Amino acid sequence: DDDAFDVVAQFAKQFFPDQKGAMYVVNNSRNLLEMVAKWGSQRGTTSSLGEQVFGPDDCWALRRGRVHTVSETNDRLRCRHLSRSDRSHRLEEVESYPYLCIPMIAQSETMGLFHLKLTAGPNIQAAEQIAIAIAERTALALANLKLRESLHAQAIRDPLTGLFNRRYMEETLEREMRRAIRYQRPMGIIMVDIDHFKIFNDTFSYAAGDALL
Repeated sequence: DDDAFDVVAQFAKQFFPDQKGAMYVVNNSRNLLEMVAKWGSQRGTTSSLGEQVFGPDDCWALRRGRVHTVSETNDRLRCRHLSRSDRSHRLEEVESYPYLCIPMIAQSETMGLFHLKLTAGPNIQAAEQIAIAIAERTALALANLKLRESLHAQAIRDPLTGLFNRRYMEETLEREMRRAIRYQRPMGIIMVDIDHFKIFNDTFSYAAGDALL
């Protein structure tokens, strides 16, 4: 994922060379968004990109499920994740620059948020269209990465315990054996077994055995 985030930041720099922005992704618990990429020069500016971690309710785009554009600095519907400090969420403490927030949605799931600080002028609409296109494609790419990671985890982990399975062991064992030979180092293997577990299953049922595992 880190490589994908770096790619997004590089492309964003090319599309928006004079504008700052950031991308956030939803965490596994789906209760926070975390900044994973940012771009734009920080020199000569007094405003930041807001908080690096915030809740979905702090962004109007996420609350409404659609693009939120603030073109006027006195707009009252400013997102609270642009707070100047981590502790303040008062509206008067929220950065007042024009900006754009785009929810990144793919397969009916919110993957994150695309935030762009806008430069006042007639090109705001053009910047919005480009940003929306980038956000849509990035959301789809993140969804595909998430699916691939899920399928990979299912292939190498036991669904009951979450431990690595025999397939993973065989792949890893071959790699480590080759490494040991290459560096002429010893390699140790530890095997663990649960004695008489079949008796437990026969006595208390396989469901109880699964719970115990």
